[in-house]
Amino acid sequence: PEPLHTIVKGTITVADSLDDSGDYSGIGISIITRDSTNALADTLYSVQTDAKGDFEGAVQFPDKRYYNLFISRNGTDLGSLGVILADEDTLTVNAELPEINKTVTLQSHEHEAMKTYVRVDRSFQRVQAFVRNGAIPDSQILDEVKKWSDLYWQVYQKYDHTIAAYLAAEKSANLLNNFYPKKMISRIDSALPEDYMISVALRLGKPYIAEAKGFEAASAYLDSLAEISTSETAREVVERDKIKMYFDSSRVKEAKTLLTNYEKHYDEKPSSKKWARRIRYDLNYLAPGVPAPDFSFITMDGDTVNNERLKGSTYILEISPLANREYQNDYDRTLIIHQIYKNYGLKIF
Repeated sequence: PEPLHTIVKGTITVADSLDDSGDYSGIGISIITRDSTNALADTLYSVQTDAKGDFEGAVQFPDKRYYNLFISRNGTDLGSLGVILADEDTLTVNAELPEINKTVTLQSHEHEAMKTYVRVDRSFQRVQAFVRNGAIPDSQILDEVKKWSDLYWQVYQKYDHTIAAYLAAEKSANLLNNFYPKKMISRIDSALPEDYMISVALRLGKPYIAEAKGFEAASAYLDSLAEISTSETAREVVERDKIKMYFDSSRVKEAKTLLTNYEKHYDEKPSSKKWARRIRYDLNYLAPGVPAPDFSFITMDGDTVNNERLKGSTYILEISPLANREYQNDYDRTLIIHQIYKNYGLKIF
């Protein structure tokens, strides 16, 4: 995509207790980005202050998000900040050394929106604490949910097209999920097709559509998300989700067809190839009706368990990190299933 542009400017001074010369020149300001965790840093912006501590310059950057801004002097990094860069926005940074984090102010449309969102969110967290402590009667909880959902939505409407706006839209939709699902879908639709809201639609909208209208409607919903997506990345996320949905619904043949089309479309991206290899293994070897792969492990009691020793018996083998949320949510149900069917020979590992 074409690079985005913004102006970054401001003033960095030094406390008199540290330097009373009044010359604040030579303080370095740089903004970097990394394509991945282990990738080398790419410098997007680098400038030094003049004698008054002022600086200003244009920045090109790949997409709207948080970036690391570093402040240095005489070759030594003195502090770093998270700053939002957005197209055609102007970011003003003011701070005083050495207490950068205590004195810094960040001014831009994006940062103003984020301050508003954080203020609303902190207030809601306090209300949540009151609810957990029983300070709010059950009869008022629904009214509180609707009220705070509307407050988050006001942030979205006031600061449309900002990062904070889409975080607020997500919170608004999430609050409506269990109580007012049709209104939730309406708000998600209003905030589309921003990439972030595509992910919200997958997480909140798709499950509701599937439950209320069935599998085919959910599949059509994913197709509509892919069609309106404005970026290749968002479209790819939707296509992956559709493949996994078909697989999870035991429609393995259709999932394989979708995966073949996916591999043709994204055959030049290493990350896409890696994902496709992983899901194809699952489709080929872990689909319903396929013999389980060989396995062997030792129980907490020291017994060796493998597929040969279990042949002829009925068993469930579940492999999951203990921290996995889905595993935790299903654990009590798994225990109940075992209690009911253990007398019929069911084993669960």
